[in-house]
Amino acid sequence: MSDISILTDEEYSRVCTAIPHKLVVGYFKKYPKEFAKIRPDFRATALKPEEASKLMIKHRQNNFIASFVNDVVEKWLSEIDHAVSDYQKDGKNKLSAYIYMLSKSFFIDNISAYFHLTENDFSEEDILLIQNMVSILQDYEKQLRVTNEKLAQTSQEFEDLKREFKERLSKKNRQVNKLSAQIEGFSKEVKKLQIIETLYEKDKCELEKSNNDNNNLKKQIASLNEQILELQKEITLLIKEKEDLAISVREQIEQERIDEVLFSNYKSTLFFC
Repeated sequence: MSDISILTDEEYSRVCTAIPHKLVVGYFKKYPKEFAKIRPDFRATALKPEEASKLMIKHRQNNFIASFVNDVVEKWLSEIDHAVSDYQKDGKNKLSAYIYMLSKSFFIDNISAYFHLTENDFSEEDILLIQNMVSILQDYEKQLRVTNEKLAQTSQEFEDLKREFKERLSKKNRQVNKLSAQIEGFSKEVKKLQIIETLYEKDKCELEKSNNDNNNLKKQIASLNEQILELQKEITLLIKEKEDLAISVREQIEQERIDEVLFSNYKSTLFFC
């Protein structure tokens, strides 16, 4: 049976702060009359975590509060005892068992309180070692959480960039396909014009015999030649635009590969850190 009265004010305060707020509110709601004695005209559900802790600290000597805190601490101690026992059954030594279990318990920031409440054969050096090791484990887990959060954020940013690149690449591909279709269409038109020109040249030889149609034929030939020149210019520009676009897409893909390699190296560096 634990006796929380032996705890220092600081240790007791840490115990009260560690008790889950939902558990505190549930206890106060279960005994509304007793709660009303220490906090009149106030609903237990309206208590904020900090207010609940201060209330338990202020009324430490009140049996209603002392009984609750003592029951909670008893449960914590029992859970640790059973866990340590199971841990030792797996072949782990006693010191390692306590270091591990206390680092996972509600006493993680209040190691001295645990040893004040329990009977143990640890020396002061052992207790100091446990406190230091628990503190190291706590710092390591905090760093690990921060690292994992950074990795998750970086991974999300990378996925966003990759999705954006795919969308841009898809858009570029559609543009390339559209230009290819336009070039193919212009090529067909050029072939038609070339056929027309061939036929026209054939007819021209025959029509040259007629002086009356000579001027009209020359005008038609000049007009067709101008159309052909304009189409050839457009085709030349479209071909160049297609080549430039293809070069741009290849450069973007190469840059993305480089970014992926750099990110992979960065991710590996974070992991080893």
